[in-house]
Amino acid sequence: MDQSSVLEQIGRERRRYPRLYRRFVIRYSAIEDLAGCTPCHIGELLDISAGGLRFQTDAEVGAGGQLLFEIELPGWRERNGDWRRTGREEDRGVLRVIGVVVWVKNGRPEVRREVGVRFTGQMR
Repeated sequence: MDQSSVLEQIGRERRRYPRLYRRFVIRYSAIEDLAGCTPCHIGELLDISAGGLRFQTDAEVGAGGQLLFEIELPGWRERNGDWRRTGREEDRGVLRVIGVVVWVKNGRPEVRREVGVRFTGQMR
């Protein structure tokens, strides 16, 4: 395989699911913190797909940790597990999912961390 083929292979999109690029506030907690009633953390969603999400946070987050997310989705409604886009901003479906932290990009101290998460389950 020549160098240009290798670079082309590296540059190809590897994601299975299309991404929705939206920025809004999300809430999350580490699974191990739930029993101790530790308050949830706030983050900013950068993008989301059926397989996971990417967000920014000021809190410490470690790769491999499990997080429980509560994501309020403007313009969406959920009924009996079926999600539908309504397009009306006042409609707000709440998605509760569990995910594992796949990667963390730590910026400078004054810059927020960027975190990649793969979904592992959904809560009702």
